[in-house]
Amino acid sequence: MSEFKDGYFPIEYANTNRTRFVIPFPEYVKPQQIGVNLRGLRMLLRIGGISHLRVAGQTDGETTRFTPTIVGYDSQGNAYAGKKGEKVTIPEFTTYDDEANRNQDASEWKPHSATWKNAVINLNINEMAERIRQEDKWARGVSSTEAWAYHLDKVVRKGVSDIGVRHLTLGVDRTTWGLTAFQYVLAGALEVSTGHPSIESMAYRILFMSLCMNLVHYIGHRNTYDGYRWSVLYGPQLDRALLLIVLSSRTNLVMASTENPHEKEPSSNSLDSVVG
Repeated sequence: MSEFKDGYFPIEYANTNRTRFVIPFPEYVKPQQIGVNLRGLRMLLRIGGISHLRVAGQTDGETTRFTPTIVGYDSQGNAYAGKKGEKVTIPEFTTYDDEANRNQDASEWKPHSATWKNAVINLNINEMAERIRQEDKWARGVSSTEAWAYHLDKVVRKGVSDIGVRHLTLGVDRTTWGLTAFQYVLAGALEVSTGHPSIESMAYRILFMSLCMNLVHYIGHRNTYDGYRWSVLYGPQLDRALLLIVLSSRTNLVMASTENPHEKEPSSNSLDSVVG
């Protein structure tokens, strides 16, 4: 029987209303021995403003390659290759918005803190396999389930971090940017009007205004599908972005079990208790 830590579920059954895994693993990889930390993943998704995450993959992607520099030719026209050259690095994954799973009405304006992202992490299976082959720390090489779980853990954590940080900081709409600018201008004007402006006092004004604006928007959007994301600052949620970067670097999301695979599918109740 495969045994995972609490909160981990076999990746085959880790599909919930928040996550979906559709990875075309090579036939020598045992996905039933790869577990996903659904509690940890859900926590990172909530911090990053990600409503739904789909982890997919492609098996026809390019791999990292090295093209040596030609330094000369022999008498028959054959090229001599030098030790130097150009290395073209292919990433293990890419991310993009998942338009197929949108659950928000684009015609209805919402403050940035009430908008949530549906996204995809698309794995380059060929590149992942090539990187595992080049590593010498796996006894079974590219056939090692532990190696695939290790790389998948790095990819999912980095992918969630990239998607979330981009959404929290650069995904702000024009209206929210305008309200944010108005808040800073008003805070600055009020501070100057005191006759004794200071950075500390200015910071307190901005924090107080951010609290008030967040509270107003929270009242109007607390019962939406995903709810409202609280932040110290109104507008770009830099504090949540920083928190996401730190936690995604410290939270393991994927692990492998070396036990025999458990054939029984986890019950829906057990999944709901984790991701609810």
